Amino acid sequence: MFIGNSTEKELPTRRVVLLMAWMFLVTVVGGYAGQFLYRIDFPSLLEVALPESLASNTFLNNLIHPGLAQIQSILGYETPRPKAPFEYANSWGANFGMFLPFYLLSYRYTKNTFQRILFVVILIAAIPPVIFTLNRGLWLAILIMAVVASIHLAVKGRWLAMISFGVAGTAGYLVLLLTPLADLIFVRLDNPHSDAGRSNLADTVLEVAITYSPIIGFGAPRARQSNFFSVAGGATADCSQCAPPQLGTQGTLWYLIFATGFLGLVLFLIFIGRRSLPALTSPDPRASVLFYPVLFFICVLPFYDTIASPLMTLMICLGLLWRFEQNRDRTDNHEPIRRRSRSHEYR
Repeated sequence: MFIGNSTEKELPTRRVVLLMAWMFLVTVVGGYAGQFLYRIDFPSLLEVALPESLASNTFLNNLIHPGLAQIQSILGYETPRPKAPFEYANSWGANFGMFLPFYLLSYRYTKNTFQRILFVVILIAAIPPVIFTLNRGLWLAILIMAVVASIHLAVKGRWLAMISFGVAGTAGYLVLLLTPLADLIFVRLDNPHSDAGRSNLADTVLEVAITYSPIIGFGAPRARQSNFFSVAGGATADCSQCAPPQLGTQGTLWYLIFATGFLGLVLFLIFIGRRSLPALTSPDPRASVLFYPVLFFICVLPFYDTIASPLMTLMICLGLLWRFEQNRDRTDNHEPIRRRSRSHEYR
């Protein structure tokens, strides 16, 4: 609301875009730190101040402990998955994808050749952390954004932009091909790891929501008794992680269905569509670029929990798009008046 209601003078679009582009840089640096400095460990001030009983809570500790990576055995051996400066590796992927279009838009604010070269170098340097995090949802969403962007540019006849886009895509492909990153992608695709658990959780969410509260949902995620394989399974004193994730987690789509029902899901999607789709026909090129954080958000709804910083980024994007739409409406409403006044002068 604040961004949509503020004027360009009060809060310039340039300032917002550059701040979000700066967050993209922070995310990229965090990706490298999580890959190469993941052994560094230190507590946060809040972690030190809290009682041990609270600070040692697994969920709370993930939020307040400034770790650089999650150490997981997705590939059959322990590997770091960068997460800095966010809570989880998937959160890193969600934020990277949301900030990327803002960074691309910041190119219009570069002032000289050096800044433009640096812009391209940083964009290429951002590729390895995307692979290091092993985030298939991130890879899929970026691919979808690239395809949609190509189609959009072709429809608008912006051939020079398409050529630039193709050159950037080719450079990215060469980076993958000439480094071990391509092999890492194939190894990750051969190790689905969490697919079965996510599928079981999604099936349970749909079954419970449809059976007991399909319209308004349950208000919040709920713990599941037992696990997917045994009614006697679940968390124990020796294995707190043996319980399955809560119903309504492991993807914002499942959260919306479980917590707000199908009515909440439909209203949420209608709101996003109403605020973002006009950007595709907007004459303002900035609006066209800012459609892509929304597209990315929709693409990762089934995979990532995006109700924290990615949701804030989405609302910032929608606020800017709302402002562009209001400015366009004002221009359209005043255009006939100006034309009439000019014709009267000529008389």
